[in-house]
Amino acid sequence: MRRIALALTVLLLAASCSLGLLDHQDDDLEKAGTFEGIDLVASGAVTNANDWYALIMTDTHVGRATEDYPDNFAWFQTWYNANRSASDGIPISFLIHLGDLTDGSYESQYLEARRQYLGDLSDTYAYFIGASGSGRTVPFFFTPGNHDVRKSGRDHFLTYFGPGEWKLVVGDVSLYGLDSGRRYFGGTQIDKLEDALKKDSNKKLFFSHIPLSDQNLVYTYLTLTDEEERARMIHDMVVYGASAYIDGHRHLLVGPYHITDDLQEISLSCLNGPDMLTEKAPVWYILHYDGSAAQATITQYRISSEDKCLDPSTKRVMTIRF
Repeated sequence: MRRIALALTVLLLAASCSLGLLDHQDDDLEKAGTFEGIDLVASGAVTNANDWYALIMTDTHVGRATEDYPDNFAWFQTWYNANRSASDGIPISFLIHLGDLTDGSYESQYLEARRQYLGDLSDTYAYFIGASGSGRTVPFFFTPGNHDVRKSGRDHFLTYFGPGEWKLVVGDVSLYGLDSGRRYFGGTQIDKLEDALKKDSNKKLFFSHIPLSDQNLVYTYLTLTDEEERARMIHDMVVYGASAYIDGHRHLLVGPYHITDDLQEISLSCLNGPDMLTEKAPVWYILHYDGSAAQATITQYRISSEDKCLDPSTKRVMTIRF
């Protein structure tokens, strides 16, 4: 029995290494962004600051073996082409990617990811952080995942997609993108985030790759590694009025989990990879902010892996109240 337990422990540690559990020692996250903010209303990307739509995806894993994983991005791309404007579908104002753009942090995978996300669609996938003068119309913002920051991965991320920490201002809502790729934030990033939060009276949403916590001990290796950081982050979100922490990484829809009455965590399913270990259907989300109702809704879109229909089902709508 002890041998079995020891074997399971070794397997867990091996899996943890690949997922980033032991990466804490390799990176101190001293490259944290300033969180000064980009105003999408002023830039014209949002026509109505009181009523807007954001498309959210996570865990696309560019570079995974095609024999094991279908090209889910192509099916999503077809849907997006048909729903990118108010005249023919959902009026998407901007896009957010919650990490694991690549599968192994290789520069070749980053080049392919950039082609897919920023260059494959002629007039939709748009400028990223630091390149707002590109002339495109739909901004796309990225946070790195654990699969994106191995070896020189974070440098590639910065080169091809810009800083992994950002603040996006849409009317009276501030969206904060956080770098948790190493399964921790780092003191520098949290310090700069706190400075920004102190000056920010807006409603707030947080976006990152790694979940804060999990009530199931089996999945603790899928969450933040530093208990003190987790406590500090939750404290800051409560004190400064964040309404939700939205993440990926689990390849599974989990939540809303209520941290307090006014703060919840939602883990989103993946666009490419196993969901519940067997299902490989592409999944993405639309976040709709309705200022008049003081709430946002997150709707899941899923294309059946059996028939790959172009009319995805909408499954489960989650509500965030401000």
